[in-house]
Amino acid sequence: MRVDPIIPFWSDDSAGIRSLFAALSERGIARVTLSYLHLRLAIFEQLEAELPPREFGLLRTCFETRPWSTVGTSTRSKLVPAALRRKGYRRFIEAAGEFGITPLVCSCKNPALPSQLCSGSAAQNDSTGNTGTRRRQISLFAC
Repeated sequence: MRVDPIIPFWSDDSAGIRSLFAALSERGIARVTLSYLHLRLAIFEQLEAELPPREFGLLRTCFETRPWSTVGTSTRSKLVPAALRRKGYRRFIEAAGEFGITPLVCSCKNPALPSQLCSGSAAQNDSTGNTGTRRRQISLFAC
């Protein structure tokens, strides 16, 4: 299971993380791969349309001075500052432990940060071992 994208100041607060892991635990999820938002222009425009102005303003400050880079196989994007990702991942890792879930930080989307896993096949990321069932992605926004 992937928790991706994690959006700074929107989906990475301690209460929200705990609520997410409680729901995942109830569903028998044993392992998650974590990755923060990689900002591309089209995503930036969509977030501006979807997020409340205050939250979008906070998010925009994360990326204003960030350089454009190519990460993994991605198109050019801007990354959340490493210090902010480190703090956020610590919150996720701490909460995951409380619910018996193993958190893995995606290595292909986190250059220069300690990480455990690069995106792989559905079989690698399926915590139940059931490789024949396609799972539905949960929407970030209620559309």
